[in-house]
Amino acid sequence: MPALFFQRNPSISLALFCQNEAECTQYLHKLTHKILRPLPVSFTWPNFALVEDRFGLSWVISIYPEEKTPGKIIPCLHFPRDYTQPLLHYRQMFQDDHKELCLDHDSFSMLRIQKSPLLLSKGVLESEIPFTPALSFIYLCQNQQEIDSFYHGFSTDTSSEQCGWILDRFGVSWQIVPDFLFDHPLVIDPFTYQKLNQKILSMKRLEYDSLFKLACHSH
Repeated sequence: MPALFFQRNPSISLALFCQNEAECTQYLHKLTHKILRPLPVSFTWPNFALVEDRFGLSWVISIYPEEKTPGKIIPCLHFPRDYTQPLLHYRQMFQDDHKELCLDHDSFSMLRIQKSPLLLSKGVLESEIPFTPALSFIYLCQNQQEIDSFYHGFSTDTSSEQCGWILDRFGVSWQIVPDFLFDHPLVIDPFTYQKLNQKILSMKRLEYDSLFKLACHSH
């Protein structure tokens, strides 16, 4: 499910938290190609701007105290009316990692997935916009059992399963991949990397052990 075949849309944004009005104005000037939501008089939370850059990526820009937010830039999933069900579902799927963070905003909620924050919103967009595979999330698994658990409890469209990609019940795309593929100490030579890539392209659900053996092979 290569992302180049799909168009980006505002269903998934990046939330950019600034420290003051001047910083908000600076980023707004640099990023804005299209205004998706009327600009607020003040950017102090819970007020925010929603804009789209020249690459079709949307941004939520607001002021939020640095000591209270878990990151400068946080991905945000926009739901049309309510995020209760997806929030509960993601909590269940990532039960070892979930920890809801208070944002003091009726339209936003946040949780952690493997120590990474994920923001959910409701009613931010003017109309309902379906999620697109042009933007997806990578989840790293430590073994085959963990990979399989996501297919059993997460994947809802078998026709979309390819090379570790799955589609969840809300239409959000995920890449469920072995952790060693992003393990920097593991140096893969170009020849082995090419073979590894070809093997991945032949799979729907990635096979941890066989890929690990190939990744560790040196010709």
